[in-house]
Amino acid sequence: MKMGRNLSEKADKRLDQLQYACILAFCGIQLLFLLPETRELGLVVALRRYAAPLIGVVFLAAAALRGFQKTGWGAAALAAFVLLWIGFVFTLHTIIRHQEVWFTHAVACCYLIALPMAYAFRDSERQRGLTALLAMFLIAGLSFSAHGLMLYFGVLPESLSSLVFWYDGRLTTLLNPIFCGTYLMVGIGACLVFSLKTPKKWLKAVLLLLAAVQFLVMLLTDCRASIASTFLLVGGTVLCAIRKSSWKRILPAAIVCAAVVALLFVVYKRVSPTHRDLFDSSFNGRIAIWRATVSVLREEPRILLTGCSDVLSERIHMRFNHAHNSFLQTTYVLGIPGLLAAIGITLLALRGAIITLWRNDCLWKSCLALLAVGLFLCGMMEVYLFVTGQETLCLCFCFLTLTGYLHSWCPWKAKQ
Repeated sequence: MKMGRNLSEKADKRLDQLQYACILAFCGIQLLFLLPETRELGLVVALRRYAAPLIGVVFLAAAALRGFQKTGWGAAALAAFVLLWIGFVFTLHTIIRHQEVWFTHAVACCYLIALPMAYAFRDSERQRGLTALLAMFLIAGLSFSAHGLMLYFGVLPESLSSLVFWYDGRLTTLLNPIFCGTYLMVGIGACLVFSLKTPKKWLKAVLLLLAAVQFLVMLLTDCRASIASTFLLVGGTVLCAIRKSSWKRILPAAIVCAAVVALLFVVYKRVSPTHRDLFDSSFNGRIAIWRATVSVLREEPRILLTGCSDVLSERIHMRFNHAHNSFLQTTYVLGIPGLLAAIGITLLALRGAIITLWRNDCLWKSCLALLAVGLFLCGMMEVYLFVTGQETLCLCFCFLTLTGYLHSWCPWKAKQ
């Protein structure tokens, strides 16, 4: 069901094409930023900062003319609330306190397009927008892999040495090996989804090979949260593939899943450049950062209402610029209203993922559900979700997009 104006078939088709062009344009701009060869071009920086929000406005304007699907008003309302609250915080800190909110331009487009995409674009069946997004991550993952292998074998061009390098023995192509590892995790997920959707056996083999290459390069980043999430993604997909729609196969499926994860773990231990333990009780010092952030929130209750635009390191007297947790960072930047919106988005994502995995009637959708869960888990270790920086904007966009599609695929929605 949809609500909106009655349009001619020709006009509706033109608006549909305009929305698709907006999605392709946004993905293209983000891809230019992710590729080392084009990342630092002034045009790319300007496009991400100023053109991306405009693209989002055009996308939703076309959606308003076509009419939203009635079942999608909840997700659209949640996205609208986040945008309005970001606008309020931007006004407060920029005009009243004369402090610029650094994330406003970057994050706005995520809520203009990503969260309501499945409904506003009426794309829950065709998944054209989702396909474009996954293709972008696949290309980025292959680019990271190619540059990582060139660095590993010592054939990286000198012109890229400042963009692709070893950081404390770990591979990085995005100023931080952790970011690089998470992008590769999503790239692996894209390979798995495309391999499950295509009927061509040779293409399945190629995609699985590309996933394996990205996994090996990801191990060079030694990003443990992303590696553990990849174990969940691959192992969970194997479990869903063997179980299918019957719970009677759960035991053999679990045994095979455990064997696959064990094999991946052995590969990790052999390839890891730092040989750190995969599971660290202190989460690599993050518990101390979380406690310091909570202390700041307790000492300054004003932040709980209107947020704060100061870099976190200025208040916790540590060298870390953010809380290393998406919920804590959202609370610090947007206050309790932003946190409540983040919790609402998370509930939508987890509900859609759980229902999709429980039904397990479409394997590639189950893989996407596992990818959403993996991104959520990574977001508990880093600031990837809800509010984010330039380097991780695409991860936030991906999580919100998956949330919209998973929510649109919930069975009770289809029955209305």
